[in-house]
Amino acid sequence: MNRLDRDIMIALLGSQQSMYGLEKSLEDTNYATVYRHIKRMQKNGLLSTTKVPRKNGKLDKRGTEKPELTTKGLATLIIEGDLEKEDLTKVMNKTLAKDYSDLSPTFIARTNVDEIFPNTILRMRPKINLKYFDEKYFNETFNISLAEALFDALKKHDFEKDTIIRAKAEKLRKKYVTSAQMEILRKLKQQFIREKNKFIHYEKIATAFLKTFEKWKD
Repeated sequence: MNRLDRDIMIALLGSQQSMYGLEKSLEDTNYATVYRHIKRMQKNGLLSTTKVPRKNGKLDKRGTEKPELTTKGLATLIIEGDLEKEDLTKVMNKTLAKDYSDLSPTFIARTNVDEIFPNTILRMRPKINLKYFDEKYFNETFNISLAEALFDALKKHDFEKDTIIRAKAEKLRKKYVTSAQMEILRKLKQQFIREKNKFIHYEKIATAFLKTFEKWKD
């Protein structure tokens, strides 16, 4: 992975924008070069592109395209991008400023919310195999790593003492606790149950072997 590929992919972590907008956000390059790199990464399955609709919902006649990271692209960036925690924190801060601006600075500081995404990525890094890439396994690993990072961060926060969050609780609930998010949480719970049942099964097998071995010793 060269520098420009890495810069493009990191930029796409923080926001989804047209090729033109993406090129303007990068340094020391031009539209033709960015376009060529995006098309090559698209061919290699690291990026996908979608047509950009106008405000009226119709497709732009100029054929404006918006590049997006694929799952394989994200996995490749994690493994080959030499990402520093600072890089990922910057991306997360941009997301927080745009999508979670009504959360109090106290809440963000105490829970280290800006570290959840970087910690998720860093937890995943040793578990990903690009040569034998499995998207289902990658998604499951991402879900578990995100949950671990989130729960670790929430342990550090005392919701009862944050009066600002308590005062906004109903408003925040309506915005952040949607049916879609509840469905995500339900699926995550089911994944945890599957993992638990798998290891309980293995534990039973190991116990059976140990009992047999103990008999042989006698």
